[in-house]
Amino acid sequence: MLILTGILLNDIRILGNAFIISIVIIILPISLFSYMEFRNIKEMEEKFPDFLRDIVENLRAGVPLYQAIYFCSKNEYGKVLTKEVRKIANKISWGIKLEKILDEFSKRCVMSKKLPIAIQLIKEAYTAGGDVVNIIEYLSESLIEIENTEKERRSILNQYVFLMYALSIIFLIIIIALHRFLIPLFSTTATQGLLAEARIENPCINYDYTNLIGNLVYGDLPAFICSSLYYVSIPLAINFETTSSYYLTLFFLMVIVQSIFAGLIIGEVSYGTLRAGIKHSFTLFFINTGIFMLLVGLKILT
Repeated sequence: MLILTGILLNDIRILGNAFIISIVIIILPISLFSYMEFRNIKEMEEKFPDFLRDIVENLRAGVPLYQAIYFCSKNEYGKVLTKEVRKIANKISWGIKLEKILDEFSKRCVMSKKLPIAIQLIKEAYTAGGDVVNIIEYLSESLIEIENTEKERRSILNQYVFLMYALSIIFLIIIIALHRFLIPLFSTTATQGLLAEARIENPCINYDYTNLIGNLVYGDLPAFICSSLYYVSIPLAINFETTSSYYLTLFFLMVIVQSIFAGLIIGEVSYGTLRAGIKHSFTLFFINTGIFMLLVGLKILT
C-alpha cells in the first residue's frame, strides 16, 4: 500500500519509508524467532538431566528403554521438553522403532551443542547393548556438571556484562559531549588559525538525499549514504539540511549500531553464541535511542 501510494503521489519519500519498513519487518521477526529458539534449547538442556534420571529409575524397575521413556511422558520437564517427550511417547505407541525416533529427536535439537551428542549416546547404548542404566546415569551427571560449570562461568563473566552496559552509556555521553561542544566549535566561521582549516559543513546538501531508492538503483554511494542518514533523522524530527543536524543524525546512527553490536557481544561473552545477545541488543537499543530522542525533544541536543 505504501509503494502504491508513493507511485500515485509521485513521492519518493514514501517509497523510501516503505523500503525501511520492509527491512524492519524482515529483520525483527527473524531476530525474535532466533532468540525464542535459543531460549527453548536452553530450557531443554536444563531439564534434560531430570528426564534422564527418571529414565534410569524406570530402567531399574526392570522395564525396557522404550517403555521407560513412555512412562516418563507423564511427568513434567518444562514446556518445551515435555512436548518433545510426549511426541516421542506417541511415536512409541504407534510402533515406530526407537532408533528412528531418537534420530528424529536429535535433528530437532540440532541447534544445541549438547543434546544431539547425548541422544546419540543413548541410541548407541540401546543398540549396542551393555549397561544402559549406568551409561544414562553417567550421562545425566555429566550434563549436570557441564550446566553447573556454565552457570559458574556466566556468574564470573557477569561483571563484563555490566561493563558492556556501562561502556554503552559512556559512549552515549561522549557522543552528546561531542555534539554539544566540539561540533559547534568547528561549525562556526573562523577567519584565522586552525579553526579556519578545520571548519566542517554538511556534505549532504550537494545530493538529492530524499531519493533513497533512486540513489540505490543508480549506485550513487555518497548520495545513498546521505539518503540513509536523512531517513534515520526522521524520528528525531530535525532539519537535516543544517550541519548540526547532519552530525546529530550521524551520531544517532552510531548509537544504534553500537547498541546492537554491544548486545551481541554480551551474548557471545555470556553464552558463547550471538543469538543470546539479541535480548541485550534490543534492551540497549531502546535505552540509548530513548535517551537520545528524549534529549533531542528537550532541545538539549539540537
